[in-house]
Amino acid sequence: MRKILIALVLSTLAACDGGGNNSGVTKADFTSVRSFGASLTDSGTYGYKFTVQPGNGETFRLWNERIAATYGFDTSCPSYSYDGSSFSDTSQSTGCTNYAVAGSVINNYQPASGTVDETTPASIIKQLTDAASDGFDKTGLVLVGGDSGANDAAAMITYFLYAAQGSTTYQQYFAGRVLSIVPSATAYPYLSQGDLVTAGGLYMTALADKLAAAVEADVLDAGVSHVVIQNVLDVTKTPRFQTVLASLDTETATTVTEVAEGWIEAFNNELETQLGGDSRVVIVDFYTHFNDEMADPAQYGLTNVSEPVCDLIDQDISTCTTTDLEATIPSGESSSDWWKTYVFANDFHPTPYGHQLLAEMVTDALSKAGWL
Repeated sequence: MRKILIALVLSTLAACDGGGNNSGVTKADFTSVRSFGASLTDSGTYGYKFTVQPGNGETFRLWNERIAATYGFDTSCPSYSYDGSSFSDTSQSTGCTNYAVAGSVINNYQPASGTVDETTPASIIKQLTDAASDGFDKTGLVLVGGDSGANDAAAMITYFLYAAQGSTTYQQYFAGRVLSIVPSATAYPYLSQGDLVTAGGLYMTALADKLAAAVEADVLDAGVSHVVIQNVLDVTKTPRFQTVLASLDTETATTVTEVAEGWIEAFNNELETQLGGDSRVVIVDFYTHFNDEMADPAQYGLTNVSEPVCDLIDQDISTCTTTDLEATIPSGESSSDWWKTYVFANDFHPTPYGHQLLAEMVTDALSKAGWL
């Protein structure tokens, strides 16, 4: 009930614009808010946000845009422009402070070439180095989404699934991805024996180290003293992976789920080890929060945590509008507002209410840290 009451308060604050400014006094006086991550954090690099599209004049703010608005900032527009083939950092000319790019990962491994590409903001490492080059405000707030790490986890789970089924191509992809950040002397003993589970755990641990090192070098060493980092959610609980797991036999599905959870926990534990003791950093437990939503949706005011609203009306997320959703009421629902208490927009991304819950989670962490 407490969580529902908090959500109602946030909903009231956001009633006019989907997440407006909080006019209350905040404990921290930040000079800017910069965001990094992937599709849950991207303000529209590709021309739209990866959630329900406004169709009735609404403004739907993502979780990080809501946090920025809480501190009085409305500059969460995309820092990159994309011309269909390449990215350009336009933050200096536009004043935009959201470096997140949908699809980005921490370790941008290219299986075809066996190399890691950090020349594009499809790598969060590149996002951070670009922002460092542009110049961080020492008195600014930095938000690092857990979505880039989630994309890495999703790739590893996919590789594992095909590799375990005997695909030599994916066995090579899996090994290449592991060896791209894990020393060969450490990884080879497991890879050579076909122990993909242990090798994957080593990869996810090294992945957390890589993100932590980038945050340390590009953000903290630049003098920033307020950094929020989400850990990684359990991607197997998303509709995308639930569909895959449902196609497997029970034993295989259970194994894949347990392996994935172990890898993600390895990442989250290592991230906590590397940065959790730093007073300049707040690590937000997205993993536990998301699991709680899935286990007890009513506690969060959710009525559906399994069906994506855009899929129910046969719309791609890029064209799925509130107008479409209100005009197409699916079986079992009776109100045109049916979609407003669903958590998934498509099979991997949240609805506006899902973003409100994400913002609530981060706001709670900021308050506990004395930053709000």
